Amino acid sequence: MEASCLNPGANGPVDAFVVDTPLQLLNALEARDRFQIAGPELLILLWPGWRRETFAAVSQRQNWRRTRYFRMFPAKGWEVALANSTVSFLQTFWRWLLRFRFERALRPLRGARRLFVGNYRNHYMRHGAAVVGASELVLLDDGTDSLVFARELRQLETNPESPPPARKFRLRSWMRQRYIDWNETVAPRLTFFSSYALQLRTSDTLIRHRYELLRRSYSSARAGTEIFLLGQPLVADGYCSDSDYFEYLRAVRAHYGDQPIVYIPHPRETDVAAREAADALGGRLQRLKIPVELHLLTSDARPARLAGFFCSALDNCRQLFGDTIVVDAFVFESAHLRCSHDSVAEVYRYLDSAGVHVHHVRSPQPARASPVAVLEGTQ
Repeated sequence: MEASCLNPGANGPVDAFVVDTPLQLLNALEARDRFQIAGPELLILLWPGWRRETFAAVSQRQNWRRTRYFRMFPAKGWEVALANSTVSFLQTFWRWLLRFRFERALRPLRGARRLFVGNYRNHYMRHGAAVVGASELVLLDDGTDSLVFARELRQLETNPESPPPARKFRLRSWMRQRYIDWNETVAPRLTFFSSYALQLRTSDTLIRHRYELLRRSYSSARAGTEIFLLGQPLVADGYCSDSDYFEYLRAVRAHYGDQPIVYIPHPRETDVAAREAADALGGRLQRLKIPVELHLLTSDARPARLAGFFCSALDNCRQLFGDTIVVDAFVFESAHLRCSHDSVAEVYRYLDSAGVHVHHVRSPQPARASPVAVLEGTQ
């Protein structure tokens, strides 16, 4: 069994972080600064589209006792064959293997006083937190998912789900729960370390931050003339069709007229998708190796405006840079979305209330009413 530097010893237990996006890691740096945490352990979960170099560019801004990476997806040929097999037994074997490896990667973190985790909406993050069993569980922002998750918890508190009927013991179900499926149980008490003014369950706690650490490192940069438009993998994630996404990009171009626009693709956007989006926008393509928040903090020049649809970086940058950068959010109308209508509408309502300039550039189809139509009167 691997020795854990986090188990009580001469120095007592310390804190640990588990993240799987660069934005979560940025918020981890803020948490370390706020809680005055020296030398914690860091476990980074890797998914397709995220490179180690991207995480390293962020994590190296502070010293960690140890940084480890764990791959959450099949990469080797035989792993891919198992995960994509049409034989249910082989798929089940892959899920068992992934969980076994994940729990082994978490083993050195057991006994942590506090565990800071990224997007707790994800079942594997809940499972990891349960495995570590820290005395206190602190949730880091992963963009506007924090808003959605807080609302989901409030709804469960107001309208709790009925417990499932008691069933006879079945070995198959017990085996799946014990060795294969993620433990999706939500902890009874959570601490949200968030930049959002969240409304929480009565048992939860909010510790608000405004990116104080990043703001202190903000260098005086000269104002540029370009507009940065932040891309999102909305087509790949199933939010919309590619034709609708391109149509919105063309509408954004028409909104800005002849002003120069730079398309900043999301790290998970492929090179082909990014190039097609930049062409539809009629702008220059620039791929960043670090989160846009950190790029703007360390750049010699800042854009005249920052634009996007409903990505979390819009509000993050509004908090970081205040009036030095104008932030625009373009409403993706509900009629053009394939899923998550309520969640997207909630994000736009928050952005509008937070001071982001919210614009409608396409009319919703009359066949479907838009949940964000309440914003029409604010324009």
